[in-house]
Amino acid sequence: MALADKIRAQHIDNIMQTLAAKPHRKRIVNLNDIGSIGLIVQRLNATPDIANESDKDRITISQFNTMLKKRGILLRIIEHPASQEMTDKFGLPRPDYLLSFTKYHYDMLIDATTDDGLFGPYVTLSTSSSLRVGYINNVTGDKPYSQIYDLLIIGKEPLDLATYLPNILHYITQIRK
Repeated sequence: MALADKIRAQHIDNIMQTLAAKPHRKRIVNLNDIGSIGLIVQRLNATPDIANESDKDRITISQFNTMLKKRGILLRIIEHPASQEMTDKFGLPRPDYLLSFTKYHYDMLIDATTDDGLFGPYVTLSTSSSLRVGYINNVTGDKPYSQIYDLLIIGKEPLDLATYLPNILHYITQIRK
């Protein structure tokens, strides 16, 4: 590993440790007591080879949003930046890109990113929330910074939003007061 890469990795690790050290009060509540949900997703702008998967995810998110609206729950979504212009020299999202999402407090924050990158964990730590939910594919390996999540869903297959989002809601409805 080149010296520049080591410095970059150390800088990113320092940023993540600083964010992780911020106070976080975990609070798990029943779905009926949730007023807002933040959702962190991969880019939904499809490239030709994954167009069908991207369309399926868009439909799933739209249906999820409709169901939440019926329950009076606000959903805000942030997508992985589409261009390098929205990231800094370390590959982290620029603060001005994140601000419209991170300026709110969420009762539940769902990281639905599927890569091993830092976008999902970085946004999770940068956002105020009571419950942090993440997904890990137990077959392909560990998600970076998986210890930051209050509820970690462990699966045996790649993340599928059509299964993942309803399962989270199912788990949250099982919580008793």
